[in-house]
Amino acid sequence: MKRTKQINLTAMRKAVSSKSVALAGTLLIAGCGSSNQEAVIYSTVEQCVAESPDSRVECEKAYDNAVAEAERTAPKYSSQRACEMEFGYRQCAQSQSNSGWFLPALGGFMVGRLAGGGYNYGRPSPLFGYRNSWIGADGTSYGSRANRRVNVSKEAFKSKPTTARTISRGGFGSKIQAKSSWGSSRSRGFSFGG
Repeated sequence: MKRTKQINLTAMRKAVSSKSVALAGTLLIAGCGSSNQEAVIYSTVEQCVAESPDSRVECEKAYDNAVAEAERTAPKYSSQRACEMEFGYRQCAQSQSNSGWFLPALGGFMVGRLAGGGYNYGRPSPLFGYRNSWIGADGTSYGSRANRRVNVSKEAFKSKPTTARTISRGGFGSKIQAKSSWGSSRSRGFSFGG
């Protein structure tokens, strides 16, 4: 006789009450909803102004802040060719700091929506076009470039570390792949709308 037939599986199973399942569901929902916020992605200042005509100064300032943040935090490459191998032809430019580094071109900037309905233009997040996706400086994907409205973690607007070294060819792509596979279960917290 096989040993598995002698084991009483029913006795070994743990009973799960409906009360503990309901509590776990409530905690999961509360945990997910509390750290997300709505955000909008603009490719240009004019796109921002078209949506918020009274906010031209704020849109221009958000764009300028995103450019400065991108210069500080973007992946840096020792040659234009190495950068273009990752981001595509004509998608890279030499750093404005005259350091000799090449950076991916700023594809857009993301601003968070405030609880009162307006947008927080003060701390935009620079985004880069990586294939058909919006990618942050830390390798986080914000979905298809066709999407402009996203729900993101509040972490998306926290300051990123300064990039001080160049990345070898394939380095940033590897970072994106690792982040997307590591965060695949977490990616359900992001929702993309058009």
